[in-house]
Amino acid sequence: MPSTVMKALCLLLAVPNCLAGQHCNESLSGNTCNVDEAPLLQLKARTPGTSLPIRIESNRNGGTIVVVRHAQNREIPLDVFLADAEAQGTALDFPIFLAFKVGRCGSTLLDKMLRHDPRYLTIMEPLVFNFVTTALPGSTSEDRGLRRRVFRALVLRFASMRKHEQHVVFLDLWMHRSQDRVELVEALPEAQSYLLWRTPIEVADSFYKRPTKTLLWKSHGHSGLLVRSIQDQLERTISRDPQELGMSIFWYQHVLNGQLVKWIARQAFGRPLDNQLFHRMMQALKYYSKSRWHRLAGPLDHDELKAPAALKHRGQVWYNPILVHFKTRFPPYHAQSLPGVKELSWPVDLAEIKRHFSGDLWQKPVLVKNAAQSFGLADKPGEALEHLRHSLLELKDTLNFLQAEKENLFVWHPDDKRPPRYHVLSKWVTGFYADFESNPTLQVIDRVPDGAIPGIQGNSSSVFKLFAPDSREAPSLRISHEGAVTALHYDMEDSMLVQLEGAKEVLLWPKSETSNLYPYPPTHFMFRRTLADPEFLDPVNLPNFDLEAANFIFLGPGDALYWPAGWAHHIRTVKGLSVSVGKRQHHRRCEPVFASHKLIKQVESLRYAKGFVKREDDDGDDDNDDDHKHDKQLKVSRPRHYHDDSHRPRKLE
Repeated sequence: MPSTVMKALCLLLAVPNCLAGQHCNESLSGNTCNVDEAPLLQLKARTPGTSLPIRIESNRNGGTIVVVRHAQNREIPLDVFLADAEAQGTALDFPIFLAFKVGRCGSTLLDKMLRHDPRYLTIMEPLVFNFVTTALPGSTSEDRGLRRRVFRALVLRFASMRKHEQHVVFLDLWMHRSQDRVELVEALPEAQSYLLWRTPIEVADSFYKRPTKTLLWKSHGHSGLLVRSIQDQLERTISRDPQELGMSIFWYQHVLNGQLVKWIARQAFGRPLDNQLFHRMMQALKYYSKSRWHRLAGPLDHDELKAPAALKHRGQVWYNPILVHFKTRFPPYHAQSLPGVKELSWPVDLAEIKRHFSGDLWQKPVLVKNAAQSFGLADKPGEALEHLRHSLLELKDTLNFLQAEKENLFVWHPDDKRPPRYHVLSKWVTGFYADFESNPTLQVIDRVPDGAIPGIQGNSSSVFKLFAPDSREAPSLRISHEGAVTALHYDMEDSMLVQLEGAKEVLLWPKSETSNLYPYPPTHFMFRRTLADPEFLDPVNLPNFDLEAANFIFLGPGDALYWPAGWAHHIRTVKGLSVSVGKRQHHRRCEPVFASHKLIKQVESLRYAKGFVKREDDDGDDDNDDDHKHDKQLKVSRPRHYHDDSHRPRKLE
């Protein structure tokens, strides 16, 4: 290393007295070492303002590392520190986890869960890693190599504090620069790395109400600048593709439902987590993560519905295209490994396709490739959308939209039957196609206007004519932006969906699984919707719901998907704009075991609910929501020309 760098950088280190058996004092945060006695681990540049002391604490369940600003320390040159670390051997003979995060995403709760297992050494937010690049700048291969050596040596130093029963080192990291994360992962290729993410507006809500000192400094206390600083932090967190680094992606809900601690245990020990230990870990949910206080009953913190209007300017945090695309690529469920359905090709497999539509195989779903060829659209990518757009822009009549209240969550419901005090998280509105193009909170749900898509109506050899030969109604029309989700539900008729533009991912549960989706009963307004949601697995309240029981289908341009009545489906637009058309036929009985009213009330109090009964003291009006003040041109009214026997939204005035 050049001598000039050596003069600018040194490492401050002290022996951890409390870990050597010294008495630990009680504090509000747990059994910890007295601050004055705490050892230090610090990378210190001679430039003022770039040093960061680290205090090593110990408690009954193992060691933790936290930040402290003032303490005594002694200096060790960096080359001595590196030589000492590498002399001990650079191979890791223990599992190590690099847990990166967006912030306010459940990492503290996860740390508390892991402390119930004495096999983990949990290191909380060692911000010293953020100062390595500040102290050792440079973009040459030698500069990057030196930083990787420092990162690895720091991890080995932290790991050296393990007690005899601690077999796993878990680093809870909040690293501001994506390049620092890249170099740390490269420095420890044998480590398990993941990113912990959360619904962006929920993260923003937390930072908006309790901003960090860095955010306050960047925003100068100005509300608008604070929102932009939060937006910048969210975007920077995912500025490098996690998959390129071999990182897994987990969501806040995976902390709440225990999926993440189970995954960590499997990766660390090669076997499932003990049930009793898992139960003890989940007790952490009963307390606020930042204190020992019992958590009050009701939804967990920072529900999207409670976010202030300042955060709901589309394109900043809410409906931010970069953040929406990230969720599209890395949804809160892993479905690609699920089984698919039979694939056939139009018109080569025409005889087999007929057996599924109206023959002995009607109870089996099927994916038909090249189905749009029957409309004469197979070899004209983009033409259907362009012709449709031109027709819809010239349409003098209004279109029917479903408007999401939570980002990209579209919940179908028969609005003409809605009880006065029931609040569903989507509403039916009408407007013009230009409104839809500029507003991602909307999804077009209507009928195909006459002549809007050439060849789709009146074509005697089309896939629709084969599926529903006696139907005279125009096909249904669905147009959605990227990220739009049609919430899990089932229909009472056989269904076909043809994808013309864009792409969708469909999760299909067989009719035999409908009871395990906890459907609303026929007497409830939300009949045919389900309490279960693949994005929010809830093993406590909905233990029978099984994501692994679903089929996964990618629906690309030209594809058609057929599924029988009673098969529940969850649909996500993964490439927009998405244009799809559909038909239904053959009303059939479906009588699953329905969710009890007690369970409905319990689940509807949680943050992943699709609707809920408003309290008596809640005098809010569904149609006068502050979140949609900019959508006043849209009318909340009843559709006139949209008709569906299984679903009757409100008519146009």
